[in-house]
Amino acid sequence: MKGKKVVFLLLAFAAAALSWRSSQSHASFQSSSGRYIAIERQTSTGSHVLLYYIYNLDIKPESKLVAALANAQSPAVNAAGTMIAFHSLVGNHADIFLHDVVSGTTRNVTNSPGADEKFPSLSGDGRFLSYSVYYPHGFVVYDLQGQRVVLHIRGSTLPVISCLDGNGSHVAHHWAAPLGPRNYVVLREVATGRIVYSFALPKGHARQPYPNDPSFSQPGGSDVPDLIAHFQVGKDINDQVRHGIYVRLVANNSDELISEGDAQHPAISLDGRYVAYAKDGDIFLFDRVSRSPVNLPAGLNTQDFETWPSIR
Repeated sequence: MKGKKVVFLLLAFAAAALSWRSSQSHASFQSSSGRYIAIERQTSTGSHVLLYYIYNLDIKPESKLVAALANAQSPAVNAAGTMIAFHSLVGNHADIFLHDVVSGTTRNVTNSPGADEKFPSLSGDGRFLSYSVYYPHGFVVYDLQGQRVVLHIRGSTLPVISCLDGNGSHVAHHWAAPLGPRNYVVLREVATGRIVYSFALPKGHARQPYPNDPSFSQPGGSDVPDLIAHFQVGKDINDQVRHGIYVRLVANNSDELISEGDAQHPAISLDGRYVAYAKDGDIFLFDRVSRSPVNLPAGLNTQDFETWPSIR
């Protein structure tokens, strides 16, 4: 209980200090060329989650700090920028928390003494939450509105990272089977658990998948993700080395290179235009339309270590 009190006091302080800023941001900083991006910043005082609104992306990007949370890791944000999910230690174990940006309130969603839950994802509409569970390794999809588990997949030989699409109808995750590729990417229907798509490297790993949602860019069209940002390391079918961030084009089973080298934790916007990722302790943003990196505003990257971006 002492550990829980410490976490909640720190979170409450950070939320109270920024609650006025959160409401101002949602009233003043919406634009068609803007995106919410949440990141984890590791400092000498611990891990913190920060939510920024980046706007004027087509001209000269600027940013506004919307919320900051102490003792928080691996953030996920919804499309409206009103909710942040993250994991935080409670005693010796990790729970999943949900922060309401407008009201400044934070609650423990999983509250599972003795169990670890990490690496949350929010659907774009904020209704569904997915997160990793351990021993046995797997993941859960939770309906925040109905307050019930709607999908629980377990049996991976290694920890699993999952990510939901725009309306929570599909979830992408990587998986490690006892036989075959050590890490491969799977796309499932949430309602049935049915696998609708999967891919792997013959010699290596494909992991940390993050799907788009074409219904956000094509209203009335399909809501099945047609793009999946992910990390690869290894060799493909032609024995070519793969190492970096890619976007899988589901329709033709091909990959679009975003960044080579030791980049990690990719995230793609729901409309599929922007890919955020972490590399060498900084956050990067790539515009798939102009095929060029975006010069992120000063302040988003610091001398501290930034990682785990979430963009919608």
